[in-house]
Amino acid sequence: MTTATLETTAFRTTEEILTLLRGFYDCTLPRADWTHAAHLTIALWHLLQYDWPEAVARVRHGIKRYNAAHGIVTTPTGGYHDASAPSSKADATKAVRSSPSPTS
Repeated sequence: MTTATLETTAFRTTEEILTLLRGFYDCTLPRADWTHAAHLTIALWHLLQYDWPEAVARVRHGIKRYNAAHGIVTTPTGGYHDASAPSSKADATKAVRSSPSPTS
């Protein structure tokens, strides 16, 4: 039987987000901290700063660079996969809107 767990990591302050971004950009973020919440926070920050194509390109490049620095190899079940990222703004919007609220 599989047990689902809810990740409780949240980046609530500007300083927490900037610390995450620095660790992502300079590849010093501990692998254990490279969580789903961290991925989403990095992606959202880029989407707020850049247009869609630029944000996607920067996040894609950053994840590949981070993975290489940490020895994370792309396999059929791990590493970076374009297919696991939203391919359009509509996909991203749909994913955000269908996600449960953190307070629910």
